[in-house]
Amino acid sequence: MIKSLKKVNNTECLEKKLFDGKQGYTIKNIIDMVTKIGTESQYGVIFLTKINNKLDAFSIASKIMPNTTYNYNEVLLMKHITKEIIVKKKSRHFVMMYKYCVCKKKEVDENIKIVCINELAHGDLRTLMEKREVIIHNDIITNLLFQTLISIGSFHNLIRYLHKDTHDGNFLYQTNNEKGYYDYLFKGQHFYLKSCGYNIMIYDFGLSSQIDDSRLSNYSNNISNIPTDYINSCNAFINKKMGGWGMYEDLPNNQFCSLVRDIKISLNEIRDIAPFYKDQGGYFKYVIETVLIKHSPYGLFLTKRPLNVINIKPFNID
Repeated sequence: MIKSLKKVNNTECLEKKLFDGKQGYTIKNIIDMVTKIGTESQYGVIFLTKINNKLDAFSIASKIMPNTTYNYNEVLLMKHITKEIIVKKKSRHFVMMYKYCVCKKKEVDENIKIVCINELAHGDLRTLMEKREVIIHNDIITNLLFQTLISIGSFHNLIRYLHKDTHDGNFLYQTNNEKGYYDYLFKGQHFYLKSCGYNIMIYDFGLSSQIDDSRLSNYSNNISNIPTDYINSCNAFINKKMGGWGMYEDLPNNQFCSLVRDIKISLNEIRDIAPFYKDQGGYFKYVIETVLIKHSPYGLFLTKRPLNVINIKPFNID
C-alpha cells in the first residue's frame, strides 16, 4: 500500500472528479474518493476509496476534513497510533493510517484541506447495532460492549489521551473469522476475550485531549472526564424505549439493557471513589474488575489462559 502511494506527497490537494455522474474527489488521479460512506459527522466525511490500477480497488477509506487544529491533531495521533501501536501489534482496536495530505493552497475549499487515507472498516457501531440479526444475540452484543470498553481503555493507557466523543459513530468494525481467545496484558496480568464475528476499533480523535498527569488530582480537569468516555459509549447498547441510542424499542432486549444501565451506574460510582483510582490505569483496572469480570457470561472473558489463544504476543494495554 505504501509503495502504491509513494508518488503522493503530504501536501497534495483534492480535485473534484465525477464517478458515474456523482461528485467525488481525486489526488493526481492516483487516489480516487468515489462514494461517501459511514455516519455523517460535522468534523469530516469518509469516502470509499480506490487506488487506480490495483485489483483490490476498494480496500481503503479516506477521511476528508477542514484544516483545523483539532483535525490536524487527529492526523498526528493517527500517525503515532499506526507507527507505535498497530505496526508493533500492541492492539487490535485501532485503524491504520497509510498516508495523509494537508493542502496549503488558499484557493481550495477549506472543508477539504486535510485527507487521511486509512484502512477500510466495514461500518461503524451505529450501523452494526441497527442489524436485528446481530443484536438479537446477547452474547454477540456483550462481546461488542466489552470490546468497546477495552478500546477506550487502550486509547487512555497507550496514547494517554481522553477521547471526549465516544458516540456509536466513532467506533468502527471489521468482520472477523478468527476462532479462539485474544490475549491481553495489563499491569502484569493477562486476560482473555473470546473472538466474535466483529472487531471493534476506536476512531475519530478530533476532540481528544491529552491526559495531564500533573492535574489528575484536580477533579474538574481530568478525573471526571476519564469515566465519561466509558459511560457515554454504553448508550449504544441500550434500546430506544429505555433511553439509549438504539434504533428499536425491543432490541437489545430489556433484560440486556437493564444490565448495561447497571454497568453505567457502576462506572459512574467511580467518581465518588476517585482517590483510589489516581490515573487512567487505575480506572481501566476498575472497568476490568467491576464490568468485564463481574458481568461476563460464561466463557466470554477469562482470567485463566485457555487452550486456543489466537495471538502469540499479547496485546499490551500499558
